[in-house]
Amino acid sequence: MRGNIALARVEPTKNFYIISAILVASWLATVLVEPLRVFVEAHLLLASTTIPQLELWAAITHAFFPRDFLMLIFDVAMLYFFGIGLERAWGLKKWWGVLLTSITVGGALSMVVAWAFGSGQLVSGFMIPISAFVAAYCWRIWSQRMHFFFIELTGRTLLIFFIALDAFLALLSLDPTVFVGRLAAMGIGLVAAEGISNLRMRFARWRIRRKLRVVKSPESDSKKRDKRKLDDGTWLN
Repeated sequence: MRGNIALARVEPTKNFYIISAILVASWLATVLVEPLRVFVEAHLLLASTTIPQLELWAAITHAFFPRDFLMLIFDVAMLYFFGIGLERAWGLKKWWGVLLTSITVGGALSMVVAWAFGSGQLVSGFMIPISAFVAAYCWRIWSQRMHFFFIELTGRTLLIFFIALDAFLALLSLDPTVFVGRLAAMGIGLVAAEGISNLRMRFARWRIRRKLRVVKSPESDSKKRDKRKLDDGTWLN
């Protein structure tokens, strides 16, 4: 059963402050210390050279280094809107589990795609784990209406918007690196929001409904009406 979480002002949690402080500190450090910025871009962010150089830790470290000030503000704002409510609903253990899993899995997939496509961009910032929180949040309020930055929409519409935006940016840049990572994180968020057992049950019900649509009884076939109209205005059959 889906919960009901309103997108409203909520009291920030301890974990929100911790992660926000890490993001702010890392951004300031890379801005103020030039050698550190060069080192971070060369060894701690995701790029096409990450796998050849065997710097696999970048699948995790990339998330904690925002590329610029606008990305920092956006990451913190999205974490506030979508992360705090889920932390209160899930508890610390599940919340941190989803966070770390989405960073690792999404980062690893982005790393592989960057290597396969020879991506020229550096992947950084906290948007991959936030994508998991966005998907989980939208699932929990799937058909409910809410206001997101003064726009009224449902959870379903909001999730479609974020997926479409990521897909558009991937097509615009001809680089699916970030899109794949965020899409994987969204999948993790959906699984966390619904649960494996419930997803299996929904899938089983969908298969049953599909089979029932395919199987047609002879009686229903015999009652089908031929819609061809005769010259005298009567219907055939």
